[in-house]
Amino acid sequence: MIYSKLLHEAAETASRLHDGHYRRHPEGVAYFSHLAFTALLLQRAGYDDEVVAAGFLHDALEDTEFTAEQMTERFGARVTELVQGVSEQKDVADWVERKRLYREMIKAGSAEAAALSCADHIHNSRSLGISIKDGVDIKKIFKIGIDERFAHERHLVEIYKEKLAGSELAREFEASINDLEEIVKQYA
Repeated sequence: MIYSKLLHEAAETASRLHDGHYRRHPEGVAYFSHLAFTALLLQRAGYDDEVVAAGFLHDALEDTEFTAEQMTERFGARVTELVQGVSEQKDVADWVERKRLYREMIKAGSAEAAALSCADHIHNSRSLGISIKDGVDIKKIFKIGIDERFAHERHLVEIYKEKLAGSELAREFEASINDLEEIVKQYA
């Protein structure tokens, strides 16, 4: 099904929760666009409505006041579990440690949570590449050194290959990281 009540409610809720939020890269773009692209990547890959709904909602627990209890009440336990399965521990200040913990969570989680994470990262890496080509200073994009950033992304490539064996999403993420590395080399 291309459109369902669950997807309608997830999209509308995500739009309201992130109203006034904007992407840093590309700057000034409504944050909802990232959520929509993540959901579309999942739908295109053939995931069911609950996984796609989690795509719309994947940053709600990290970035808004929406609670897991509210999410469960509105969208069910599975959607909430998927979103929790990709939500970083914001209380860990050290970037390298926070990302290490994130990778461990993805490794230990379900294949559907890995797909959700992968779709999120595909859109992020493609957006970063576009921003760099549009002239955004690379140093403003990466909060951490470029080498550390790509080490993290390469670890994710391997995790997605393992968790999503043979998946087009895993191949697309690897291609997006390869492309981003080339763009960074050209524009650094």
